[in-house]
Amino acid sequence: MTKLIGDARVSTRQQSTDHQQIDILAAGVRRDDLYVDHGISGARASRPSSTVHSTHSKTATPS
Repeated sequence: MTKLIGDARVSTRQQSTDHQQIDILAAGVRRDDLYVDHGISGARASRPSSTVHSTHSKTATPS
């Protein structure tokens, strides 16, 4: 079975990821595999969750 990883992201701290998180969890992503970034611009080269995703993809083994 494939492991699902979710990423909810908004550009400003005033925005909410609530709806994204609900949809991601409803799609079958486990809460501990859901990463959330607040106030992170998409134009920034380094984002906390992208580092985590990169680590997961390098260590994940195909099923």
